[in-house]
Amino acid sequence: MEVLIEYGGIVLRTVGLYLLIVFIIRFFGRKEMGNLSVPDLVFVLLIAELTAPSMLGGNETIFGGGIAFIAIFLANKILDMIMFYSPALRDKVSANPVMVIYKGEIKQDSLEKLKLSKKELYEILREHGEVSEENIKYGIMEGDGSFSVIKEKS
Repeated sequence: MEVLIEYGGIVLRTVGLYLLIVFIIRFFGRKEMGNLSVPDLVFVLLIAELTAPSMLGGNETIFGGGIAFIAIFLANKILDMIMFYSPALRDKVSANPVMVIYKGEIKQDSLEKLKLSKKELYEILREHGEVSEENIKYGIMEGDGSFSVIKEKS
């Protein structure tokens, strides 16, 4: 019975921390998640380092770590399934696309909403082979943090 309580505690703490981290990351916004900057990478590593002991609750065995891993994996799959069947929850958890460039013009209000500087936007554009916004019909920050560029027809 003690083993069940111990490992059940690992599952509850792990799932709770997973949901908390998903909420915090969603609440505080995102830029381009596909290309983490050095501070973003350090942030993710520190979250992992700080939350691991609280997930395991002192049980640092391979089995305890395996239980935590399975709990995170299942929590992620369950959240994905719930979001698939619940558009309302999906809208709360997942970000909507934001139009950043419209017909060659940068939408300053969108940059402010995303907390994205012009310098960062130009870095993203260069990754797409563009040096300015002038030849771009639509530049969209997608809900997953990737950036889509639709060029004007020549």
